[in-house]
Amino acid sequence: MGVTGSFRDINKIRVKEGRFISDLDTFSYFCVIGGQLASKLQNLGLQQPVGEKIKVGDHVFTVAGIIETVPMGGLRPYGINDGIFIPITTAERAFEKAEITNIMARMAPGVYHIQAKQEDYSLHQK
Repeated sequence: MGVTGSFRDINKIRVKEGRFISDLDTFSYFCVIGGQLASKLQNLGLQQPVGEKIKVGDHVFTVAGIIETVPMGGLRPYGINDGIFIPITTAERAFEKAEITNIMARMAPGVYHIQAKQEDYSLHQK
């Protein structure tokens, strides 16, 4: 999944080991893996995934971090615990059929979706 650095904050994801993708990783081949995927790799003999290289398609990525397993549901993307997260710029360049299928945002406390929709509507009327 191609993501930006804000994906972690929007989804309230905590990093278990290493670090998450940042805006400094633009076009780089670093990845962050879900907690369940890390466990599967450890069961296969890869004791410390952070810093190791994994192959995704025809590309090799260095594991920069592991996220804690999160409860599924709500707006969290399917497969986040088994996912591999790479910079969105790398995904667009590396994978031929890469496309943006979801955009996520978090509203400020005290702002409700009706208010945001009204403000969006008024911006388009100008």
